[in-house]
Amino acid sequence: MALSKQNRRAKFPNGSDAMQDKAMQNFEIEKLVCRPQVRERFDDEALVGLAQTMKETGILQPLLVRRDGSEFVVLEGERRLRAAKMAGMTHVPVIIDDRELSGAEVVYRQIIVNCSREGLEPLEKAKAIRRLIQETRWSAAQTAVKLGISPGMMTKLLSLLNLPESVQQKVESGALPLTTAYAISRESDSESQRELANEAANGGLRREDVIRLTKSRKAHRRSAGKPQRTTTRRERLTIPLGGGRSVAVAGPSLTVSSMIEWLGDLIERLRAVQGRNVEVSEAVKLIASQG
Repeated sequence: MALSKQNRRAKFPNGSDAMQDKAMQNFEIEKLVCRPQVRERFDDEALVGLAQTMKETGILQPLLVRRDGSEFVVLEGERRLRAAKMAGMTHVPVIIDDRELSGAEVVYRQIIVNCSREGLEPLEKAKAIRRLIQETRWSAAQTAVKLGISPGMMTKLLSLLNLPESVQQKVESGALPLTTAYAISRESDSESQRELANEAANGGLRREDVIRLTKSRKAHRRSAGKPQRTTTRRERLTIPLGGGRSVAVAGPSLTVSSMIEWLGDLIERLRAVQGRNVEVSEAVKLIASQG
């Protein structure tokens, strides 16, 4: 395979030490392969604009590709590749990453790159995070730290994956904001979730309305004796953290998901009072006063 090397050299876009001073090469478009990645949707109008810009200025940032057997797979730059094809180009500048990358490493890099540039849509990000958790076996909390996402935001994103497909489509299209979709996910019944999503997408409900309705329905189900959970028994767990430290958690219907949500909420509240320079006991009182 003939590759024409250019004199100038480039660094990997995210500044990775392992990719410093890699030679940039002019590569035939037809020999590049794209595989499913974390970004699932590409705006056609934006691609047309990018293609027009490429006709005038060329591709200013090379694509990152990797060898996979006899194939050269696009690791970063599928959007640029699509625009280059629209512009009628036959070659694009690339940097070849010769390292062996695991599926987890590929997903991790794609999430970081897309979030730092144009940004992923909430549902795309949620799916990518789930895939990263499955590939790495990291916990949701560990993944949040690796990606620089707050625990509360992690909970909201992952909640999207539990919604019916029709509701997810509304999130994907932008008709339903992330915060409203999260409020809808608190409703346990799928049909109710669809109804709330339809009303919210049509402008009939705000996030606050969804929260109020969800709480009201839960209270009604409890009072009507419907099979939700009629007991008020509180469960208590002590989680040892090592080094003589532990965290005690108490509440009704303790589950892993509820504990993640509660602890994420606690962390956000602690951060809110962190700057007040108060003792721990006073911080606890401030948090308790918030309800």
